[in-house]
Amino acid sequence: MGLFQQTFSIGPMDGRQFEEVAALVDTGSIYTMLPSSMLDRIGVVPEWRSDFELADGSEVNLGMANVWIRLNGQERSRVCIFGPEDSQPLLGADTLEGFGLMADPVNRRLVPARLFLA
Repeated sequence: MGLFQQTFSIGPMDGRQFEEVAALVDTGSIYTMLPSSMLDRIGVVPEWRSDFELADGSEVNLGMANVWIRLNGQERSRVCIFGPEDSQPLLGADTLEGFGLMADPVNRRLVPARLFLA
């Protein structure tokens, strides 16, 4: 699958401050993840913690919070992980699905997803 970046804005749930982010679209990651310092800078604080397994099999416990995301002219609240300082910002599957989007890896862009009701 081709990897590509997507720009979006992120802020705390009260919407008082936003910061633009260029993140790698990662459909293999459930949640969006940003370096902790970026979230701290805009006033987002961890609301809970969760354990995550890394690709090498090790586990980490990271903070998480609900954030406000602006993407493709829409706004939604989504879950975000407080990543390590050296982490690559990731735009995860939960955020894409919440916005009704999917990755088009060939053309390196986000496109509307076909939504189904069972």
